This record gives sequence, C-alpha cells and structure tokens, in this order.
Amino acid sequence: MRLTERQKIVFRTAVEGHISTGEPIGSEWVAGELPEKVSSATVRSELFELERLGLLKQPHTSAGRVPTEDGYRAYIETYLRPAEVDDEVEIVEHDMDSTATPEERVRHIARELSDLAGNIVMVGVDPRSLYAVGMGQMLGAPEANNVELMRHISQALDRADDMMDGLFEIAVAGDVKILIGKQNPIDENLSLMVTTYASSEGERIMALLGFMRMRYDRNIALMQAMKRLLESEI
Repeated sequence: MRLTERQKIVFRTAVEGHISTGEPIGSEWVAGELPEKVSSATVRSELFELERLGLLKQPHTSAGRVPTEDGYRAYIETYLRPAEVDDEVEIVEHDMDSTATPEERVRHIARELSDLAGNIVMVGVDPRSLYAVGMGQMLGAPEANNVELMRHISQALDRADDMMDGLFEIAVAGDVKILIGKQNPIDENLSLMVTTYASSEGERIMALLGFMRMRYDRNIALMQAMKRLLESEI
C-alpha cells in the first residue's frame, strides 16, 4: 500500500494521537500537530483517504478517526522504534533482592514490567506454569468499560498455564513477536507481545497482553530489557 508523504505524516500523527489520548482524532487536532501548516480541510481529505484504505475508521458518524486493526499493524511495520527505557530498567535492576530465589526474581521482574507497561504480563516460572499479573493495570483505560471483554481477559488469565504450549509455538527465540487483533489467539480485541528467555532449565515464555491502543514503542523496549535482565540472572 503506497501512501503519499503527507498521508504518512497524517497517518502517524493520528495513530500516535489516539494512542496517547484514547480519543478519536479529528482533522483540526491533526492539523495543529503537523510540522508544516496544512489546512484542516486538507487533513480531512487525507483522513478520508486513509479511512478508504482501511487504515482508520470512524467509531461514530460525527467523531474523529481511530486506527483499525490493519492500521495498527501498518503503523508497527512502518514506524515502530523501541523507546528509551534504560533509566527505568536500571531502577528495577537496582531494586532486585540479591538473596531472592530465581522464581522470586522472575515474579519481581514480571510485576515491574506490568507496572511500567500498564498491561498484563505472563512469565514462565517453571516448565509447567505461568505467573500472570497486571489485570488491575488495565482497569483505568477507556477500553475497560467493555465488561464482556474484561470478563474474557479474566477467564483467559485463569487458564494461563493452559496457554503455555500455544505461546511457545508463537514465540520467536531472540525476538519479540507482536500479534494484533485476529492474529491474537487470546482475544481479537487485544494485542499480544511474546518472546522467550533463556533460563538455567531451558527456554521460558514471557508475554505482554493489552488493548490494541498501547504504547508499542515503549512496551517492546521494556520487553527486550526485561528479557535481558531475566537472562542475566542465569
């Protein structure tokens, strides 16, 4: 799919605006954020074209636009660059209890990752079980008003151990794989980041589950950093 340079800028601005605010993004807001002066009418035309291409959608007739599932995927493939999180990860590492058992350290890192990312984190603590944490982190988001979705997430966490084999099949060793919407085996309204980390007893799973409207740049950087931290404990 080919976009003009202006469409690329408008698209990126709209997606990042929605991720930041949680609100549908209108033409006037986008026009005010662009590096060069462009009329809201011109931006409106570009938003309409991006909607026609299936990258944005209008949740309501008179509302602004939000990314579609394909839009999030296109954004990740084109614009995703890991954010800078070294200072936060350094604090996590500094707070590690040197006397803790390996399992306690894994659980600590999982809790810290969940706190920093604001999403659910699942980490393998042994060959048979996943430690899941972070349901409460998601409750403040507008998407949490979807009671049925939150119930589904809760039910999924209740059977976290049963998902381990499936997550291993998805994971790519050494990298973080991102599954959005219908690609996500847990729920098509969510995004899943999954990788493996090396432990003294073999490969273990680490996964992050959240709404599609998440800080992908920040979360992938946190996943990569926490993976290194887990592996440094071997």
